[in-house]
Amino acid sequence: MAIALRTPGEIDAIAEAGRVAVKQVELAYSDIRLGETTLEIVERLGERLRDSPADSAIQGFRRDGRSYPYAACVSVNEQLPSAVASGRRIEPGDLVKIDLAVCVDGWHADAATTRVVGGGDSLRKVRTQHATQCLLGAISVDFASGVEWTGAGLQRIGEELGFGIAPGAIGHGVGRRLHESPALEFGRSVRLVPGMVLAVEPLLSAGPWPGEVPQGDGWTSVAADGSDVWVEERTVAITRDGPQLLTRFQDDRANGF
Repeated sequence: MAIALRTPGEIDAIAEAGRVAVKQVELAYSDIRLGETTLEIVERLGERLRDSPADSAIQGFRRDGRSYPYAACVSVNEQLPSAVASGRRIEPGDLVKIDLAVCVDGWHADAATTRVVGGGDSLRKVRTQHATQCLLGAISVDFASGVEWTGAGLQRIGEELGFGIAPGAIGHGVGRRLHESPALEFGRSVRLVPGMVLAVEPLLSAGPWPGEVPQGDGWTSVAADGSDVWVEERTVAITRDGPQLLTRFQDDRANGF
């Protein structure tokens, strides 16, 4: 499939979708209450999204003949970010991941982040900060116009910060559809040119990637050794002036964006 190159006006439209996505994720975090379930979090997010200019691009998304049931993905600790929300309750210090893709006026944007809620140990908090630094640092070095992307920068920065990275796909084009060309995969070279818009979403573990164990619903998987999993995802436009974040969370400016 041909790679779409977007005009500045089209990139602005994707950025508007990105602003909505980030706002909804930030509001969802601000509302989390200890003891509530991941299902309650995602249902509240879905209600708020229905009052916004955006539609969820995740709800109804199909994979292997199954449709994702909710407006967003909310996962905890050892769960991978595509987990289906459930009756699992949020406990103090949990690592909560929220992944949301939206469509506004026919344009899509994709965003996810990970935060520690309700206190928690300092090491988990530091690793969560490092997860953001890993992605944003990789975007800075790997996503300039004219670069032949291979994922080498992400791999190097991840290793320097003590992370393992899940093999396989770590990103995709995004625009008129949620998933467009190109697919970003380790070992597959992609030349970056102005106008490309990409969603970049590595899965990170503390130490070597442990593998994953599916839980039978077609969506939920957990780290094979029960350890924490982080996800950070941003939608990024490739421009002549460098990478432009189209989904920017409140802490991203402290990391150079």
